[in-house]
Amino acid sequence: GYSNDDDQLIRFELVDGAPVATALGDLESGTFTPRLNRINELGMICGVVPKGGGIFRAFQWTSQDGLQTIMTGSNVQVTDMNEAGEVVGGSNDGAFWYDDGHLEMLPGDVALAIDDEGRVLLQDDTAGSSLFYQYYLNTGDQELIAEIDMIGWAGAQAIANESGMVALSWQIADPDNPVEELARLARWTAEDGLMPMELSTPMVAIQLVAMNESGMLLYNALQQDYELVAFFSVGLHNNSVHAPSARTFGFECDLPYTAIDLNDAGQILYRLSTDNSYGTSVLLNPARAGDTNGDGAVGIDDLLQIIGSWGEYTAEDTCGNSVIADLDGDGEVNISDLLACIGDWG
Repeated sequence: GYSNDDDQLIRFELVDGAPVATALGDLESGTFTPRLNRINELGMICGVVPKGGGIFRAFQWTSQDGLQTIMTGSNVQVTDMNEAGEVVGGSNDGAFWYDDGHLEMLPGDVALAIDDEGRVLLQDDTAGSSLFYQYYLNTGDQELIAEIDMIGWAGAQAIANESGMVALSWQIADPDNPVEELARLARWTAEDGLMPMELSTPMVAIQLVAMNESGMLLYNALQQDYELVAFFSVGLHNNSVHAPSARTFGFECDLPYTAIDLNDAGQILYRLSTDNSYGTSVLLNPARAGDTNGDGAVGIDDLLQIIGSWGEYTAEDTCGNSVIADLDGDGEVNISDLLACIGDWG
């Protein structure tokens, strides 16, 4: 965190169940508010400090060296940091990589992500299109992931996980309404290439949020009625997407919400908007593969619910109040749901 009172970078740790704050150094931000981008498992922190006039200072804090300046320049941004402390980002001068005092410029406009194997996700915007690459630090080689025409106001986005998997979103012109756009979503792996993902409902725009090690993807989407709804996909080999209540439980949506983060256990962090300025964060646990009623067990009640709903096409309930017998989210309760329940029994 950051203290407005004394301009200090603050780290919070749980000690005996209580948060303990430690001041880590002066960010020298003056009247501007710093942006803290990442903290890794070793406690390294990176972010940027606005300096005014479009100038930003990128920084990193480590227990060994304290606060260190990465670079200062026009529109500097920090996008990611891996467990080794390697930091990537971009500026008006292009993409960069930083490690232990060494700064190196990379191909492209911005480096979006870096994993522990040294794979960097690069974006390079040319006239009318966005190109995304996988760049390999150890060899300097790069592999084209996709070239996407820049149509619409949302632009193209990409995120990556620690396994080198990439998710992309973009917009196309709506063939039924020339003044509107439609969102598109896809995954990419080095083994399988680009794989389109089916959307459960037409969407105008997508904001990618996070993707975990299993390929589970979390994103916020603007639907055609311009309602903002969060969705997630199950994993790499199941491209169906769900609203939160479909495979998570204990979630009430009386208030507007946005997706914030996703971990490798499949837990989803949401922020509920209580007014125009403040919100409450909630942590949702994923349902078991065969659990229809959210009680954490898979048994006769779940089996009877599936049999009782057999052949029905179920509409997703975004308020989390209905029992979900359609376990795989394909819109129909059938043999695949029965097998999912039996396979997860107990």
